[in-house]
Amino acid sequence: MRKNNTVLRLMMAPGLFFMLVIIFLPLISTLFLSFFHWRGIGFSLKFAGLYNYIKIFNDVRLLNALKNNLVWLVMFLILPVVGGFILALALNEKIRFRNFFRSIFYFPSVLSFIALGVIFSFIYSTDYGLLNQTLRSINLGHLTVKWLASDIVIPAITIAASWAYVGFVMVLVLAALQQVDKNLIEAAEIDGANSSQRLFHVTIPSIMPVITVILAITFINSMRVFGLVWIMTHGGPVYKSEVIGILMYKKAFESSLWGQGSAYGVLLFMITIIPILIYTRSMVKKEV
Repeated sequence: MRKNNTVLRLMMAPGLFFMLVIIFLPLISTLFLSFFHWRGIGFSLKFAGLYNYIKIFNDVRLLNALKNNLVWLVMFLILPVVGGFILALALNEKIRFRNFFRSIFYFPSVLSFIALGVIFSFIYSTDYGLLNQTLRSINLGHLTVKWLASDIVIPAITIAASWAYVGFVMVLVLAALQQVDKNLIEAAEIDGANSSQRLFHVTIPSIMPVITVILAITFINSMRVFGLVWIMTHGGPVYKSEVIGILMYKKAFESSLWGQGSAYGVLLFMITIIPILIYTRSMVKKEV
């Protein structure tokens, strides 16, 4: 027994070391730097106390960035999560070319943010973009707008991200649907339950653990979004698409205010982890 425990510890050691180096050390160093003034060069740290936190909470750009993150979250819950769930239900049925359609809808999720940003930057281009050119070609030129240079920039980028994320949700839900006990569905049919009743009273409760994971991942991704927004707009125009991740990056790398950038990082971590812990704990209690 002791030998088996030793083997298990040895097998876990590389993973624990990886988590320590890649996750915990950067987290601790970010928390440490948030209490200091540092320009990012050398080791001349000056203790600042809560100054960096006071500065970021008095920054009007923080509320704008937080609003953009919340808009992203709401749209992400509606478009790819609901859309992926509907696609999974449809492609779980025995239809022709089912595997082909599964592959087609999943393909965008394997694209990198760079490729995704380049594709949709071309689509959203004001003068030569596919979207505006299509609208002009069907005599709807009055509907053309500057998709990435107006107040709808965050919804526009979120739609691009949703196109890639919907396949990921679809695959998770499909895998869960295939594990649903067929006997429960047959029993519901015998009892006279229609398709909607079977869906809401049998299928969804059976896959609720997977739905919990999807919602948690969606929330985390919505709060820490950075790459796609940076590639497509750099947070512009005039901070209209600035999210907390971009604000953190600009403070640290462009303004060389590493203390304030670290404070934004700590804030982002807290507003991400606390709701997730509350949500997952409540879901576990419901299952018990």
